Amino acid sequence: MNYRITILTAEGIVIGVLRDWSTIEIGLTVNDVGRLRITLGSLPCAIERVVPDGLLEVWRDQPGGHTMLIGPYRWLIQRIDQQRAADGMRTIVLHAIAPLGLLATRVVRAFAGSNEASKTGRADDVIKAIAREQAGPLAAADRRIPGLIITSDVGMGVTISKAFAWRNVLTVMQEIANASAQAGSYVAFDLTTDGSGGWIFNTYDLQRGEDRRGTMVFGDTLGNVGGWTLTLDYGDEVTHVTCGGQGDGDQRLIATAQDDARIAASPYRWRERFKDATMYNESAGLSNEAHHELRAGRPRLLAQATIMQTETSRYGIAWQWGDYVTLRLRDVNLDARIDAVVIRVQHGTEDIQAALRAEGEL
Repeated sequence: MNYRITILTAEGIVIGVLRDWSTIEIGLTVNDVGRLRITLGSLPCAIERVVPDGLLEVWRDQPGGHTMLIGPYRWLIQRIDQQRAADGMRTIVLHAIAPLGLLATRVVRAFAGSNEASKTGRADDVIKAIAREQAGPLAAADRRIPGLIITSDVGMGVTISKAFAWRNVLTVMQEIANASAQAGSYVAFDLTTDGSGGWIFNTYDLQRGEDRRGTMVFGDTLGNVGGWTLTLDYGDEVTHVTCGGQGDGDQRLIATAQDDARIAASPYRWRERFKDATMYNESAGLSNEAHHELRAGRPRLLAQATIMQTETSRYGIAWQWGDYVTLRLRDVNLDARIDAVVIRVQHGTEDIQAALRAEGEL
């Protein structure tokens, strides 16, 4: 499989194509910062032109003469290693991050209790509001990500109440997405290139990629799955939650939530948890937090599998990173997401490792 790498300045000016590369390593994870490492013999320019934040585009040839921009990202170079081996061979290693990493460089610069640091709304809307206020058009001019476009709110995910003063922006977004998923409504988000030098921040319902559950089945009897595990996990179950908000002693704000049906399932199913939630000073948000914690403590059905590429399950054709597919294990069909992919290309040989994950509540 052929790959082409374009290198650009931080301002988006094309420098040229990297031709002297030997290894490309790409790690993609939904709702997290992708990583890129390229090993090559030389650069087509002075190193000073591409640090800090020089840009890389990685293009992959597809059947039929098409090309695919991995991501689609312009990767930001963060580190360059210049190496000389004992035999005298010199190499350069470029380390770059996906653009979502820009949000990891921002904190929520707002005081506890302010509108910017405490929100209630659908997970999609809250995540985008944070992006607008901390890195987008509502942020101070010097904090804005240049060329950032944030798509419109669409009300995806469950309703979230969350306080997050002075915390890392990306971490808060990840927590909101995870809370929504645990409550039964999957939300993904990403920052991608707009194809003309800008960036698009978007959220995704159900899956980061495409919904292929009706066309792409992976299974232990189909020859396209390697190792797999199927787990029924009651070990961390919680059936009663107490949340403590602001206040001291018997004046402390308290909210509780419990699941009577699960408590009745066994003589030993009373399982307590206390959640310290002092960021809340009102009952609605604290109660919401208690119910989120209770939902997160449900017993889980977990399935994981590695993908084996076959003629009918080829990467870039039958499936891609972020897709929603069907996983069949022991004659049970599960909805699974391909949320992590690792691509390694060395001397023209491509190796792709991908993980399927299905998770549900019992």
